[in-house]
Amino acid sequence: MNMEERIEKLERELAKARRSGKVFHACVVVVVVALCSVWAVTSAAPDVQAAATAKEVRANRLVIEDEAGKARVIIAVQEGNALLLMDGEKGDTRLVLGVTEDQTQLSITDKNKVTRARLCVNATGPVLTMFDTLGQTRAGLLVSQDRPILGMWDASAVVRASLAVTDEGPSLDMHDKAGLPRAGLRVHAEGPSLSMRDKSRLRVCLDVDDDEDYRAQLLLNDEEEKDRMRLTAGKYGPSLTMRDRQGRVRATLGARSSLDPDTLELTPGSDELFLRFFNPSFEEVWSAP
Repeated sequence: MNMEERIEKLERELAKARRSGKVFHACVVVVVVALCSVWAVTSAAPDVQAAATAKEVRANRLVIEDEAGKARVIIAVQEGNALLLMDGEKGDTRLVLGVTEDQTQLSITDKNKVTRARLCVNATGPVLTMFDTLGQTRAGLLVSQDRPILGMWDASAVVRASLAVTDEGPSLDMHDKAGLPRAGLRVHAEGPSLSMRDKSRLRVCLDVDDDEDYRAQLLLNDEEEKDRMRLTAGKYGPSLTMRDRQGRVRATLGARSSLDPDTLELTPGSDELFLRFFNPSFEEVWSAP
C-alpha cells in the first residue's frame, strides 16, 4: 500500500468514525512524537541545518523511513484534515491520529491489524472505546452533557452493565443477554436503593430512607407489578404487611415500640408484638394478642 492509499484509507476511517460516533481524543504524546520526527529530519539534512535563518519546516506531507527504507511515520494535511500515521516493522498501521473540523481522534491497533482502542473529542464530548481481539466493542467511557457514563458489552455486542453519575446521584444498571435491564443500584438524595426486574416489570425493591424513621424496606411485587408484600424495619420496630391483588392490606405482623404520651419518645423495652388479619373492607377479623 503506497502513501496515497494509506492516507485515503485513513480518510475513510475518520468518516466512518464520525458516522458511528465512536471516536477518540488525541494525546499530547503523539504531538511530541511528531515534533521529534520533524527534528530528526531537519538534523539529518545538512543544507537545512546550515541555514542560520531557518526557523521552521513547511510541507503538506512528511514521510519518515527506517533504515530499510520503509515508511514508518507519515504526517500529512489532506482536504483540510491533519493526519499522522505510525506503522509497525511489517508495514501495518498501528497508530492513527486525525484532526478534522468537528473532531480529534486517536486510534490504536494491535499487531493483528485489529483496532483495540479509540479516543475522541467531538461535539458530544470525550469518548474512549475499547475493543476485544475480534474488534468487538467491549467497553466505552464518555462524558455526555457533563455526565460521566461507563458501558460494558459482551461478545455478542449486547450492553450488559452501565455506570453513570447524574445530578440525582450515581447508578449502576445490569442487563441480561437480551439487553433488558434486570437489576439496578442507585443512591438518591433519600438514600440507596436496589431494584430487580423480570423481563418487563419491577419485582423487588430494597431501599433505605434517610428520613426521621431511618427505615429500611423490602418490597415484593407480583407479575403485574402490584405491591403484595412489604418488610419494614425502622425506628418504631419491624413489620410485615401483605396485600391482595387489589392492593388491600389483609395481614400485618410486627413488633412495634410504644410512645410515651407526654414526651412522644419511644419507651425503652416496650416492643409490642402483634398479628392482625383484615377482610377486604379493611375490617379487623382477628388479632393477637
